[in-house]
Amino acid sequence: MIRRVVLVLLAALVGLGLVACSDEKESAKESGEKQSGAGSSSYEPYDRESLIAAMGKAIEANPTVRFRVDAGNEQMDFRVRFGKGDEVAMAGTIEGDEPFEMVAVDGHYYGREPGDAKYVELPQELLGPLLEEIGDMSPRAMVEDMRRDTKSVEYAGSETVDGEVLHRYDVEVSPAAVQEELGADAKGLRVRYRMWLAEDDLMRKVVVKAMGAEVVAHMSDWGADLDIQAPDPADVEQP
Repeated sequence: MIRRVVLVLLAALVGLGLVACSDEKESAKESGEKQSGAGSSSYEPYDRESLIAAMGKAIEANPTVRFRVDAGNEQMDFRVRFGKGDEVAMAGTIEGDEPFEMVAVDGHYYGREPGDAKYVELPQELLGPLLEEIGDMSPRAMVEDMRRDTKSVEYAGSETVDGEVLHRYDVEVSPAAVQEELGADAKGLRVRYRMWLAEDDLMRKVVVKAMGAEVVAHMSDWGADLDIQAPDPADVEQP
C-alpha cells in the first residue's frame, strides 16, 4: 500500500536510508567517481561516531524538514516534524501511479485520493503495525539507530549540489542490520548509501540504489515553522 511505503520511506531516509549495492563491480565503480570539489578549506571531516553525534544534534535543533523524493514513477513532497508518537506530524502529496494526499497529526492519519472530497482516517488496526515499523522518530532514537546500524563512514570530499557546496559521506550498513531488515536472503549483501551534508550538519540529499532502481531525496527548510492541522471534521468521511 502506498501509504505504508511513504511513511516507512520517510522514516528510513531520516534515519539514514539504506542503499543496496548487490553488485560488487558497481560498488567499485561508484567509489572511483568521488569528487573533491571546492569546499571550505577549514572543514574537518567526521569519523563514524562524530558524524552520528553531529547529525543528531543538528536534527534535534531543527526538528522539521521538507522532503522531496523522486522514486522513478512516484514523486513525493512531504513536510515532517520529528518526535515520539503523537509528536510526529507530516503532510504532503504523492504523484505518480497512485496519487495520494496525506496528513498525520496528533496520532491520527488521514488520506484521500484525487477527486475525493473528503479524507478517510486510517484505522488503528492498520496503523498499529505501520507505526511499529516506523518506530520512534525522535532525534535521540534516530541517533541510536544510526550508531547500532552503521558499520563504516567514509568522507568522499566536497561537491557542489544545486549551487551549494556540500560534503559527501559514503556509509556502509552493518551486516546484522541488513539481515534484520531484509531477512535471510540478504546474507552476504553489501549495503551502502550516499548522503550530502551542509556545514550545518543537516542532510540536503540522500541517494538510495537498489535492484537497479534509484531513489533521490532532497531535504530543505530544516527548522522552519510547521503548522500541520487535522482536516476539519466536516471534511472527514464518517464510518
